[in-house]
Amino acid sequence: MNKKIKKDGDNYTIDYIKWHQGKRIHIYKKGFLSLESAEAELPIITLRRIKENDFKSGRALDGFISSYIGHRSIKLAKSTALTINAIKNGYLKPYLSWDTTDFFISSNIMLLHQNLVQNRNISDKWKNRIISEIRMMCEYAFMLKYITSDACLEDKNILENVKVKRKKEKINHYTQRQLRKFLSVIDDEDDKDMFILFSYLGARLSEFIGLTWDCFDEKNGTIEIKQQVIYLREGKPVLTDSLKTKESYRVCKLNDKTIEILKRRKTKSNIGFIFPKSLNKYDCPLPKTAFRHKMEFYIKKANLPRITAHGFRHTKATILMGVCLSMADVKAAAKFLGHSTTMMMETYAHEEKKNTQALIKRLESLDL
Repeated sequence: MNKKIKKDGDNYTIDYIKWHQGKRIHIYKKGFLSLESAEAELPIITLRRIKENDFKSGRALDGFISSYIGHRSIKLAKSTALTINAIKNGYLKPYLSWDTTDFFISSNIMLLHQNLVQNRNISDKWKNRIISEIRMMCEYAFMLKYITSDACLEDKNILENVKVKRKKEKINHYTQRQLRKFLSVIDDEDDKDMFILFSYLGARLSEFIGLTWDCFDEKNGTIEIKQQVIYLREGKPVLTDSLKTKESYRVCKLNDKTIEILKRRKTKSNIGFIFPKSLNKYDCPLPKTAFRHKMEFYIKKANLPRITAHGFRHTKATILMGVCLSMADVKAAAKFLGHSTTMMMETYAHEEKKNTQALIKRLESLDL
């Protein structure tokens, strides 16, 4: 029997001492049903303990941020890790070799914030996103006792948000009449099928172009939103199961028209992406730029105000909110779009005055 594994009644326990870089590490885990399973787990547990020890002793900012990403991913969707990694490999790259405790000294945080604010190559919204993450890193560092309470509070006060100049709000959605006009000018059958399904689902563009045929359940008449296409710095599309939020993972019920469209498309190609780059490249998603060029062409043809691709999601949400008569309806609409109920109420409840007047009339009819 392996000396690092001990028999503990009917089970087996990994229990031994390993010296690493002059430090004593106790490798311990019990409850293995067989010797084989314990031996298979032994190198994995050992490597994990060594990494944990390196992190605790070295306290390099690189290791700290990796730990922070794991901490944040528990509460939020995996796509949050992509954002934090972008901040880490972009703005925080020069500091990754620093000791975590040294990094969170007030003077360093102040200088970091000052350099960020003065950087003209970063948009104000992205600056505030970075500031928000550093602020939360301060809280995480405080939780791990890397910085004291006073320093943590002081650092958070230093990290003030950049004032964003608000532009005049532009309408980024269509009415039902405008949407019908947009769809009516599309003469290409494939394009029409694509925009009908896109406007029906109200999905994010990255989610829509990431739809593959295994997402479509013909028997139940549903389509599952479970993945999205993201683009790396090299410009290559990557299909990932990391969506924006936990609510983004959803199953949408289709109507007869969209089911018919998908059945018809399936006869052309039933593998790869539902909307591929071309029928010869069914394993490559339709590029976002190609989708936007088509969209802008038909918007111009219909003589409609320009909206973004995300504006079609706003359009669907606004239409859904317009037919909701109860909170149960709002919850169903939020689930369909992959939103929280609060988000639906705060963002998409347009025409407040008209709704108030209609509500008063309904109350009057009840003679209360």
